[in-house]
Amino acid sequence: GYLIIKLKRHCEHLAELTPEEALALGSLIQRTSLALSKVIQPDKIHVCSWGEEVKHIHFHVIPRTKDMPVGNLKLLIHLRMKKLLNQLGLNQWVSDEEAAAFAAKVRQELG
Repeated sequence: GYLIIKLKRHCEHLAELTPEEALALGSLIQRTSLALSKVIQPDKIHVCSWGEEVKHIHFHVIPRTKDMPVGNLKLLIHLRMKKLLNQLGLNQWVSDEEAAAFAAKVRQELG
């Protein structure tokens, strides 16, 4: 899976951020990437923002592990298929308990 970082206040465009918000957001993305690196040791961490369907600044932080395909489009298709299968109850990524344990480890790394 992956996680999403979003602003507390509504804001649709990066250009609308205050200098303080931009600095805090950049720092949070970097610290989150570092925490994910320590917890799951992925091959790569992708950070991206589209903001088309949800009109709010938010960043997807996607750790790519060895069992995931290399390449942006292949990775996105893989994630969408996993999400769809999970919604249909056909393939759960991890149990709720495993997800909670993972989140706790990432929170601990973030301090």
